[in-house]
Amino acid sequence: MTDKRATLAKTTLSPFKRLGMLIVLSVVSLEICAWIGLRVLENMHEGYYNPTSDFRVSGDHANVIKRLITGEARYTSYRRELGWAIKPNGEFKGYKANSQGLRSRREYPLEPPKDAVRIACFGDSFTHGDAAACWDTWPELLHQSDDGLEVMNFGVGGYGVDQAFLRYQYDGIKYKPDVVLIGFMTLNFERCVNVYRPFLRPKTGMPLAKPRYYLKDDQLVLQQNPMQSLADYARLLEAPDTYLAALRENDFHYENAFFDRSDHPLGTVRILQFAWEKIQRGKPLRSDGMFNVESEAFAISFRLMDAFAERVRSDGATPVMVLFPGKEDIKNVRDGKPLVYQPLKQHLVEAGHDVIDCMDVFIGDAGKHALGELIVGHYRPLGNRFVAQHIEDGLRQRGLTVMPDRTRRAAKRSNPPPWPLKETYPRSPVRDSRQADVSPPNSESRASR
Repeated sequence: MTDKRATLAKTTLSPFKRLGMLIVLSVVSLEICAWIGLRVLENMHEGYYNPTSDFRVSGDHANVIKRLITGEARYTSYRRELGWAIKPNGEFKGYKANSQGLRSRREYPLEPPKDAVRIACFGDSFTHGDAAACWDTWPELLHQSDDGLEVMNFGVGGYGVDQAFLRYQYDGIKYKPDVVLIGFMTLNFERCVNVYRPFLRPKTGMPLAKPRYYLKDDQLVLQQNPMQSLADYARLLEAPDTYLAALRENDFHYENAFFDRSDHPLGTVRILQFAWEKIQRGKPLRSDGMFNVESEAFAISFRLMDAFAERVRSDGATPVMVLFPGKEDIKNVRDGKPLVYQPLKQHLVEAGHDVIDCMDVFIGDAGKHALGELIVGHYRPLGNRFVAQHIEDGLRQRGLTVMPDRTRRAAKRSNPPPWPLKETYPRSPVRDSRQADVSPPNSESRASR
């Protein structure tokens, strides 16, 4: 009996050893949880966490850039004033562009037809019609629905409202549209505060830079594309560190996803640094499942759409906002959750803008269909048919499918008001030739640099 007690006493840990083991197990558990949390953050919207302190141009991105430089890209082309655009006569898989760089098999004269209402559609891939053949996009279906409508598709994949607005100024005005549809999809919200797309989507297939607007003294100011030529992209591949420093200026997503000290070996330290940086930096893009009305992205999105509509009116046309919900948006609303862009929609309506919300059709007439029948990453042909019909109904209710009096509009177009958007350039290592004027038509001269 005495020997058993002696053996038990030897195997029993002292209080200090038990405390030490508890501390070790706690630290290991915290580290495991921290690393799991970091991996989850990589996949969360707005939560991308880069585990290194330096951003690099990936091999896939370098190949895309090289194809643009050599002209081998089949459907996308570099546009200094827009970032990128559709290549004239470009063709890739089910996509086909005309000689004017629009997704269409038709060519369009500058003068609108005398017997049809000309409708110009601006937006991103949801306007362009990704994941659908040319004849199954909603702009084409809208065109085919009525001989009295001519519908032009100016949509470009990956665009934000800022690029759509600029494309209207550079490419759209000259076609003298009667009606301009200003497309907005949920992801446009985050794109308006982005300069270099990989900072927003590190695995994007569009590793290019773009211009963006920001607010200064409550005025929209245009920051031009920091990559002012294809030669700049060649230099980016040669000296990425130098050029990436210029690309990250005024990029919300760089500032909120990539930061110093992030290569610490302990996951707990990394996640604490991530949380601290989030607290220190700009307002988050979303709050309570909806756009955060206090965020920079909200202020710029609303001001851009408001300015876009005002510019269209000044050119003698009628603007209509068209809101496109994504797959997650539709699923959330069907499940009784809030509509993510509801605050923006409300602001636009209160400001007096015409708004057609395609969510209405996805929870209405299309509500009996499974989500997979209507949309994958983008609208499928059935989804596009519902969208085209919903937009046509909205235009008819507003009397916009009837031939307008173009004589009054022509007079208005002949004397557009001065456009109050200033422009500036980011600090950059690019040579002085970047200072060439690429101002949108009718904009006032740039602010001093």
